[in-house]
Amino acid sequence: MKSAKRWRATVAIAAAAALTLVDCAAVHADEAAINTLANRFQALPHCSSGGISIGIVDNGRSSLLSAGSVHPRGGDARAIREDDEFQVGSITKTFTATLYALALSEGKVTADAPAQNYMPEGVTLPVYQSGGKTIPITLDSLARHASGLPRSIEGGSNGLSREEMIDQLRSARLSFAPGSGFLYSNLGFAVLALAMERVYNGKIEDLLPQMVAAPLGMNNTGFGGRVLEGYRPNGEAAAEANPTWPAFDGAAALRSTPADMQQFLLYNMRLASSERLSPLLPTLQKTVHLQARGGEGGGRPRDIGLAWQNATLPDGRHVIWKDGNVPGFRSYIGFTTTAPQTGVVVMASQNGCRTMKLGRCILESLSDTKSDDYCANPEAGGGEDNGAEP
Repeated sequence: MKSAKRWRATVAIAAAAALTLVDCAAVHADEAAINTLANRFQALPHCSSGGISIGIVDNGRSSLLSAGSVHPRGGDARAIREDDEFQVGSITKTFTATLYALALSEGKVTADAPAQNYMPEGVTLPVYQSGGKTIPITLDSLARHASGLPRSIEGGSNGLSREEMIDQLRSARLSFAPGSGFLYSNLGFAVLALAMERVYNGKIEDLLPQMVAAPLGMNNTGFGGRVLEGYRPNGEAAAEANPTWPAFDGAAALRSTPADMQQFLLYNMRLASSERLSPLLPTLQKTVHLQARGGEGGGRPRDIGLAWQNATLPDGRHVIWKDGNVPGFRSYIGFTTTAPQTGVVVMASQNGCRTMKLGRCILESLSDTKSDDYCANPEAGGGEDNGAEP
């Protein structure tokens, strides 16, 4: 039997030594209202087997909340702790994009140069032929889901090796000219990770923890460790692996904790600074307007940054966000860029949980202006996460 719901909250920013915190107002979120909202989501059948961790930043005040219970692998159910490891799925892409933005700032790569220039030996990327012209994939088109590469390629029960991915790349076809549209691609970020491995002469499994997480004080974020037990929507335990790992590690395989992801939220909201990484935020958050292709999102235009997507709340506030979905886990991170500035990270240990909707509804609840009924029914609403296929 699942234990009764238990809540905890910490209402202070835990500053990492590597970060400088910006002085902010002491106003904080209505935790009781968020408690009620999250309990409604966690009680749904596809979410009730796992627990939900929620990190909130409201006018500079930081809180960690949790709903339900989690199961350490081989252990008994208990309340969520701030050092518990969740898989964050496609939020991994924002870390890979940060490494790419660092390479841009250091002059190691050029955004509009062919990505082929940065591929390891033996890797051949497809090109787009049009009107006698050859249009190559660029690094920037990879980071903005604008390469034309398919969403994914075939993996297997034993995973997908880099060698197998490289072999399948030889026969891949681009759906459109790189840079001319939006088509969400896990494969594209796996290719971007290959480029970063060559540029920095290391494996993405080492580069992201060392060059992105560590400077932000996120010392429990990486590809190893002891992740919680995760559950599929039907309540069955999910395997730790994914059919496309390790080839897609740079797209969706990162693990992190509530405390670390709160640090990542503060950094991206410019409420905590890192001498090396904070100057990258304008590049990471600068958007390009692209028409969705291949039936993605009903063909709606997208404003896309480097891995980050953008939306508008009913009260008119602009939101920068990313989500993730892998077997056993679902996640969402989003924050507003205009006052009142708020942010949220939601991580669930069951990938039936509607973390994207819950995250947006929390952002709405942190504003005095609410103009729609999107959050009235947790089971209703539109599409969910763009993350890696479960």
